[in-house]
Formats: sequence, C-alpha cells, structure tokens
Amino acid sequence: MNPSNIKNILNYTFSKSSIFSVLIMLFLVNQSFSQQHTKWLDSICQNFKKEQHIVGMTVAVIKPDTSYYSVSGLRKQDESDVITLKNKFFLASLSKAFTSFIAKKMEEDGVISFETKFFDVFPELLTEKKAKKYAEITLGNLLSHKAKINDVCIYDETQILKEGTHAEKRYHLAKLTLSKSPKGKNKYSNVGYIMAAMMLEKTTGVSFEKLIQKTLHDLSLTYVIGYPNTHNKKDTWGHNVLSKKERSFELSEFNFYKDFQLPCWGLSMSTIDYSKFIQMHLNGLLGNDNVLKSKSYKELHQTFKKRNYGWEKMKLGAYTISTHDGSGDVFFGRTIIVAKEEIAISILMNQTVSDLKAINDLLEEIVAHYKK
Repeated sequence: MNPSNIKNILNYTFSKSSIFSVLIMLFLVNQSFSQQHTKWLDSICQNFKKEQHIVGMTVAVIKPDTSYYSVSGLRKQDESDVITLKNKFFLASLSKAFTSFIAKKMEEDGVISFETKFFDVFPELLTEKKAKKYAEITLGNLLSHKAKINDVCIYDETQILKEGTHAEKRYHLAKLTLSKSPKGKNKYSNVGYIMAAMMLEKTTGVSFEKLIQKTLHDLSLTYVIGYPNTHNKKDTWGHNVLSKKERSFELSEFNFYKDFQLPCWGLSMSTIDYSKFIQMHLNGLLGNDNVLKSKSYKELHQTFKKRNYGWEKMKLGAYTISTHDGSGDVFFGRTIIVAKEEIAISILMNQTVSDLKAINDLLEEIVAHYKK
C-alpha cells in the first residue's frame, strides 16, 4: 500500500476517533450538569414540601430545549403510593390557556377573529333582558376578561341546566348571564370563557370537547376532563386541607368540572405533557414559530398591561412574568413564564394552598438558579 494512503487512513481514523471522544465527553458533561440541576431542584422542593405540609407536588423547570422535574409526595393522603411524572393533576383555570390557544389558532387559520362580536354569532340572544348592555363584546373581550361578564349564575347550581348536551348547558348559562347587569371592566370571568367557547363551536360546527380532543391529539398530549381520580382511582386525588371535615379528600363528588365547564377550568394533565405545552409558549415568546406564530404567542401574553388571553402579566420580584393560577377546590397550580430569562416554571399540587407568598419565594429562587 502506498505510504501516503496509510497516512491518510490513520489521519481519518484518528479524526473520527477524536470527534467521537469529544461527543462522549460533551454528553457526560451535559449529563452531569443536568443531574446537578435536578439534585438542586429536588432539594429545595423537598424542603418546601416539608415546611408547607404539602401532600404531593411536582415542579417543572422549563427551558427552550429541555426541562427539569422534581416530584414528591403521595397521590392520596394516608396511603403509600407516591406521585410519579405520569400522574395527572387538575389544572383548573390553567385550562384557560388552552381555550385561548385554540381561538388564536383558529384566527391564524382565518376561521374567526378576536374582533368577532358575540352577537354576530348569536344574534338571537340580543333579546335577553340585559343583552344590549353587552352588545359590543368580542371574542377577544371574552378571552381577556374585558367583557364585564357577571359570573353569578355559574356558581348557583339551582340555575344550571340539569339535562342536555354540554353545548345546550353552555347556551342556557349564557342566556342567564345576559339577563344580569354587567360587572366592572377587567372583571375576571369564567362565564366569559364559556361564551368564547360557544363562539368557537358555532363557527366551526364542532363541539368544544372535540376541539380540545383534536388539538391535544395533534400536539401528542394526553389529558382527561375533570379530577384525575374520578377516571382512575390509582391516579392523583385532591385534598382540601382547609376543610374542617375529616378526610374531606375522600368525599364522593359528581365532578362538577367534568361537565360543560371545560373551557374555563376542566383539564387534567401530567406535568410532562403540560410542560410541553408551556415550552411552546416560551419558545414563541422568544421569537420562534411552532404550532402558532411567534407573533400570536406575543399577542396572547403581551397585548395588555395586566390581563391578557389566558394569561396575566405582572411582576415577581425583579422579574416581569406571564402567569396564571389554577385552583379547583382540592388542587392548585401556578405557572410563570419569564421570557427575558428564557425560563418557565409550573408548580402543581394535589391540595389547596394558603401561603401564596411561600410559593412566590420558591419561584423566585428557582428563576435565580436557572436563568440564562
């Protein structure tokens, strides 16, 4: 063999070997870095859980291209089954972000506009007692809590339609609501999200439950509607630790959140699946198109000074965040996105909480550790 060929083969072999070694080294360094982050996160979350007497919780630290998780506690108090990343948590009002996401996707596709007026879709409802006072409300108003909707009827079980489809129950609630005088501007409204979902249903001819199903299927995200334990008793149970009743978390309930109120507070998901959805928002806010265009994510989060479309803009210490809470009587969740620091965090618990300051302190500590 020609000596020059032997030299070339040796150089080529050495080059491939060197590259492989470098890749292995980078992989090991990255693994070590990831393990250190996870170990730190587990440590502070375990301390928080112990100090706050939390039954069970998960914390997800979400970066543009990876996520770190901490899982601790029990699926059900007084039992031995521990929470895993596969277990689902009731998202409560964190579900609103999915409703606004679907609406924005439909706007991108030219199906509906955030400027579409409610009574252009439901002109017959303009005859209700107080309806003319709501005459100009739009899909965007409903999704950003700017429609002055009076929520009183949704909390009165005696007025809610007992029989009928979910769409019929939503329609009945809208009629009741339009017979009530408006509340002040920027009044947080669950009924507003139900009325927004009615607009999406009427425009597409598809039930909101089917819209959720298709959207989450396309995103490869698994979910159930209502409390997780009502679908699988081995899944996560909620706990009302503020209740004076003993073992209140074991009380049977008809799963109020499983019925027609999905648009405002009905989803349950695992931390991993929910984190994937939040990661899409984080990357969108960082200028990267994905399922929605980056411009659309920024509109969802940053159009207004405070309440936006499924999100609220506020301060957490020195950080400007996009955030929302979810509280379903026996579950609690808080999600923040700190786009400037390229980080998002979600905390999901299977119980009610009372010390929100402690949660904010934990969030600040995590942002300071993981920020870019």
